Amino acid sequence: MSTQTNIQLGKIISHTVKSGASRLHLEPGSKPIIRVDQKLIPLDEEAVVNEEFLADITKIILTEE
Repeated sequence: MSTQTNIQLGKIISHTVKSGASRLHLEPGSKPIIRVDQKLIPLDEEAVVNEEFLADITKIILTEE
């Protein structure tokens, strides 16, 4: 995982937790979106998610199996 991906993911997760969000939505071509009290809130201060970012974080979460 690249340093930039690590920094970006840390910021997104931190904001998600601080907001008390129940969900984090990541989709290529869109800004991250969190769900707070059944409302979807885009994280406008974050960069648009791209496929490389999602591939990097997928490698962390999933094993080859």
